[in-house]
Amino acid sequence: MPEQEKKASEARYKLLVEAANDVIYQGDPYGNLLFINELGAELTGYSLKELSGIHFNQLVRDDYKEQVADFYLNQFTEKIESTYLEFPIVKKDGTERWVGQKVSMLKDNKDLRIITGFLGVVRDITEKRAIEKSLIDSKNELEKRVKERTAELLEANDRLQIEVEGRKNMEKYLHESKKEYERIFQNAHDAIVIFRSDDERVLEVNQRACKLYGIDRREFIGMSLEKISTDIPHRKSLIEMTISRKDYSHFEIDQKTPSGKKLILEINALPIVYMGQKAILSINRDITKRHELDKKLEMEKRQRITSLIDGQEMERRRFAKELHDGLGQMLTASVHHLRKIKRLGELSKDQQKILKETEEMSQQIIEETRRISKNLMPAVLEDFGLFSALQNLVNSISDISPAVILYGCETTPRLDKEKEVSLFRIAQEAINNAIKYAKAESIEIKLTNEPQRIILIVTDDGKGFDMDTSRTSPSNGLSNMRERAEIIGADFTITSTKKTGTEVKVILIK
Repeated sequence: MPEQEKKASEARYKLLVEAANDVIYQGDPYGNLLFINELGAELTGYSLKELSGIHFNQLVRDDYKEQVADFYLNQFTEKIESTYLEFPIVKKDGTERWVGQKVSMLKDNKDLRIITGFLGVVRDITEKRAIEKSLIDSKNELEKRVKERTAELLEANDRLQIEVEGRKNMEKYLHESKKEYERIFQNAHDAIVIFRSDDERVLEVNQRACKLYGIDRREFIGMSLEKISTDIPHRKSLIEMTISRKDYSHFEIDQKTPSGKKLILEINALPIVYMGQKAILSINRDITKRHELDKKLEMEKRQRITSLIDGQEMERRRFAKELHDGLGQMLTASVHHLRKIKRLGELSKDQQKILKETEEMSQQIIEETRRISKNLMPAVLEDFGLFSALQNLVNSISDISPAVILYGCETTPRLDKEKEVSLFRIAQEAINNAIKYAKAESIEIKLTNEPQRIILIVTDDGKGFDMDTSRTSPSNGLSNMRERAEIIGADFTITSTKKTGTEVKVILIK
């Protein structure tokens, strides 16, 4: 068979192996790696050179090494054609990933009793295991879906058995290579679509693509992508990006079946030449259920946070009322009693001094109690809105803080109670952080009322903090501000530089 045709076959085989969403490797009878694709290096963090020749068990987490070794020793000694096993590996940087591994035996072409090595197909299932755990913890009824998904993965892996034949007979090698190419293409777990890059007409699809879109292969070939698109301009821009990059493009896109069913797909696209035509190889993974799950988990999270914050606000109101109606009135009564003592008779100078100081101290306690009560739940917020409440907050803090507080705000329309409370609490937290932790000398609060949105900005000239550290270990204050913004659907950003200051910005669409 011509050498050129052999090379073309090898190129197609290599392209499919490298474009696959799974790690594919070949090992000798003892488990040493002879070949692994680029995705294997990406998954493990080691270079292809570092992976070459090592025993695959070196990557397995210590507490699983013996179990994994025994499992594959049993496959070797019992000559089991194909096995599947899930276990954790340790990457070069020390982090762990869970993988599902399908291993098939490779046999000598002349004597099938002789095992020449193993062929492995490895998939990163870390996210799947995390989702399974989350599903079990949150909703038991979702266990069925997880099991179905796991069964699909096992079924797909069972179909992806790769056989590598010897190269002594070129005719046989070319025939087997073509057959293997077709087998992997048709039985891949993900949908594969090859289409012309100029007019977006489909040139080839695999069985999974036909099943995913609900389109017969004969109808699929030659069909325009417009039939399954939900946003044509967006699709065209992604195709242009893929062509211009001349490399893999990874993105998510919304599509639909001819029946109208919505699909959310994770796409790996690559410009290729197929049958002499400029084309794009698109490997499409259906992540619709994962998006629905993520959306449901996010909704549950928001509900929990909303309930927590509502509880906090109720407790603030209760405590503020008790301070005002209980302690405040008792302190006021104490001041009246002190004043009565003055009128009972003559007092010595020392007694008069002590009485005066006690009266002044009681009055200060009354004022402080009122200030705390207003901060806990300012009546002006409920009566007059956010603008007046922020002005009152600035005035009360300015009386007791050495920092200079500038208030440049515009009058805003009344908002939903939840939105006004959240914006007020964010501003209150930002000001308190600037005074207490940043030791700011100057703080500026801006409230801007635009036609479509309201913008709240709190800046200070304090000592700032390390943004990278705050992302990995966020404080309760930062988390509370961010959660309050999320609940009301506002965009929250915080920027800070050491020794320069901090800016908290909230954008609320009306």
